[in-house]
Amino acid sequence: MRPISELPQAPLLKPSEIAPFLGCTPRNVRKLYSLGRLRGRKTGHRTL
Repeated sequence: MRPISELPQAPLLKPSEIAPFLGCTPRNVRKLYSLGRLRGRKTGHRTL
């Protein structure tokens, strides 16, 4: 797993959203990325 600093959306995530990346699997990473995109569409903010 890459360091959090390499994740493109890291600066836009809250600490509680970054925490799962510390011990997540690649499958969970994809799930979090997709959740971020869905949240971004709903709020009008680009998360990716």
